[in-house]
Amino acid sequence: MGYNFCMHTLRHFVFLTLVVATLTTFSFHLSAAVPTPSPDFTDTETTAPSQPPADLSKESLIDLATPPPLPQQRMKERAYYHPYRYGLSALLGSHTESNTGSSQGVFYSGDVLFQFPLKSETFYEAGASLNSNQSGSLSFARKLIYSKSRLRPYLKLGFGVRIDPSDQLVTLLKYENYQLRLGAGLEASVYSQLSLRLNLEGVARTSSTQFGGSFGCTWSW
Repeated sequence: MGYNFCMHTLRHFVFLTLVVATLTTFSFHLSAAVPTPSPDFTDTETTAPSQPPADLSKESLIDLATPPPLPQQRMKERAYYHPYRYGLSALLGSHTESNTGSSQGVFYSGDVLFQFPLKSETFYEAGASLNSNQSGSLSFARKLIYSKSRLRPYLKLGFGVRIDPSDQLVTLLKYENYQLRLGAGLEASVYSQLSLRLNLEGVARTSSTQFGGSFGCTWSW
């Protein structure tokens, strides 16, 4: 009976020893698989917020933060375009005329000029002038416009005929009344279709020459 009790006790002791060893091994593997949290319970692998490099100055950071120009600002910077092709000008001017080297004095004029295109970018100008020296003129010229912006310089080259009321219809038959006309000027848009105009012009005939300038406005469409 004593022998049986000893064998039974030994079997229980061996079984308990195996159970303790198994639990110890399992606990050891479980603790190795799970990382131990830091004392402040903060994830040590969390990425810290990025900081700007120390060598960037405050001015550089301001430049980097400056937004690009707005579309409205770019539209304001776009150049003005003058789309009109027809124009009617009213000018007042002063001219000096000389005959064979002797001065004939100063006279004033009122001019009406009409600009029109014959092709897309080919402009001509026809006009009539009434002068204070009891004469007048009719003119026709090719007009070369060098810009479509607010300031539009131009050149004119054409011909004309002096109208003398005392000659009546014979005026058109006298070759000395025909003129060669060369001019230059500038138009400046001030409001929508309205422009200011400065015109300088020289006129040559077989018996005299004249030079003058006029100023007025142009309505375009």
